[in-house]
Amino acid sequence: MTETVLAALLAAGASRRLGQPKQLLRIGEQTLLAHNAAQLHEATGEAPLVVLGYRSNDMLAALGDVDFMVAHNADWASGMASSIAVAARAVPASVSGLLIAVCDMPRIGVAHYRTLIDRHRAAPNAVVAAGYPHGPGVPAVFPTGWRERLLQLSGDQGARTLLTDNATEIAVDLGEAALDIDTPDDLRGLTRTIEH
Repeated sequence: MTETVLAALLAAGASRRLGQPKQLLRIGEQTLLAHNAAQLHEATGEAPLVVLGYRSNDMLAALGDVDFMVAHNADWASGMASSIAVAARAVPASVSGLLIAVCDMPRIGVAHYRTLIDRHRAAPNAVVAAGYPHGPGVPAVFPTGWRERLLQLSGDQGARTLLTDNATEIAVDLGEAALDIDTPDDLRGLTRTIEH
């Protein structure tokens, strides 16, 4: 049996450090939100679950014609953990893992996601995560059996705590794709990369 994965794109936050919604930034012809949703759709072959909260109507419009499912996080202001919980609750019993992705890492693409999914299929009971110099992080695939642990996260606590505290199979070194956009300086760096 082929192990199946639900991809969840966490996009509920207000991007306070950046000063504007990072989801609505443009990468070529698409918003950053639509770009990431499209990459996940292509990688999994299924519509990703997009978790929305802040300015959800604008975010829905920004997704354009990308195929997706949506879940609303009414508690988005409390931090990322609430969005992870929304995604974890949405995982059907027929799915073997939950791929958690964020929408502020525009250089992560289909190949990166497929590597994570392939490693999950080879070891469906292990957590499969991206590797960074400071330790494991998202994107990461959590086995369905980790649902309760994901639900126990709180505040602005992301999945990294679980990844650090537990044995994790590091699936892929993202290298330069590991750039995320949190501040205006990050955005300027991304813009320079795209222009050159």
